[in-house]
Amino acid sequence: MLQSEILDLINHFKNEPYKIFPSDSPKSSHANIKMCAEALGMTVKNEDRYTELYEGEQFVGFINKLHPHTTQNIAYRICNDKYLTELFLKTAGYETFNSCLAHVTEYEKAKEYAEKLNGPFVVKPLALNAGDGITADITIEDFDQAWSYCFEAQRKKRKRLKYSLIQPYFKGIDLRVMIVHGRFVSAVLRLPAFIVGDGINTVENLVNNKNKLRKDHLTAKSIKITDTTYQLLKKQHLSTSSIPEKDRTVLLHTANNLSLGGESIEVSDHITEELKRFCADSVKAIPGLTTAGIDVMIKDFSAHSGLIMEANINPNPNVHEFPQKGGQKHPVRELVHGLYELFKYQQRRADYDHEFIERYTRLIFEKETITNKQMVNKEVIEYLKSTLEI
Repeated sequence: MLQSEILDLINHFKNEPYKIFPSDSPKSSHANIKMCAEALGMTVKNEDRYTELYEGEQFVGFINKLHPHTTQNIAYRICNDKYLTELFLKTAGYETFNSCLAHVTEYEKAKEYAEKLNGPFVVKPLALNAGDGITADITIEDFDQAWSYCFEAQRKKRKRLKYSLIQPYFKGIDLRVMIVHGRFVSAVLRLPAFIVGDGINTVENLVNNKNKLRKDHLTAKSIKITDTTYQLLKKQHLSTSSIPEKDRTVLLHTANNLSLGGESIEVSDHITEELKRFCADSVKAIPGLTTAGIDVMIKDFSAHSGLIMEANINPNPNVHEFPQKGGQKHPVRELVHGLYELFKYQQRRADYDHEFIERYTRLIFEKETITNKQMVNKEVIEYLKSTLEI
């Protein structure tokens, strides 16, 4: 059954025009890093997606892919394992999923858990990103196809250990919240790919027209037609050759996945200050993590807290820098500025940003207090031992 909440959100924002950015805008995050660093008087050395920052001959820090040198190795280990992330979030007191972890050989266990949920659920890989292998908002009739898709995605990525997570599907508003050095910077609403009927064109033509409209946007991806799309169209009594009536919204994917052609809308002005603090505080739950993309599900824009779905160690800042709709934010500038302030503080210079350093130091102290409790949690210890044995 299609979510009325999702359709309401789409209808609320669908007539808002796509944002147009200057042609000289940095096309990549690392071009943006270079621009921000040079504005502060630093120089950079780039190699592939690895960037080093210097002030004169002095090394300031590095950004590898899109995470800074302040991200510690333990954070990589946790955030690259969605189940382990859940355990750390739970032990820190955050609402998150109660997932079933199932190996590729544990089909019966996974299906039995899905049946017991007695409602819509999600099947996703344990350790893939960018929405790969995820099928959302499905019923038990869709389980076999979702299970196959999950492990086929892992096979293509040549994952040695193949696991799935089966999770209850939560209705609500799906946000990617960008936290930089423990501070809230931006919240982006993610909507699944959709088209709006005009009473003239077929579904296929509407998809092609929308893809042409978005092709010059810096972050918008083309809508991809997959097996999931065909199934979803069938549930809406449509096919790719159908002509939807004028102003009818047609969903093309269930997952709020920008890589499949979903929409990104910057909504910082729509959410509460309490929710911003909640998301900023949530990075304390992951040892060694101060910069991340937090995926949170909220009931409505008046929410003070939500369900934390994931902590992404390598978030894409461009969806915040160049959203398809809504205001522009600057997480890359905040990231580079923070690294420079930490460098100045470590060099015992008098011109460092005292407010930033005080807040950052307090964050690290509070994280250590939480981590000391987490690392003696029995469930965390048992899972870490089992994965090391594997």
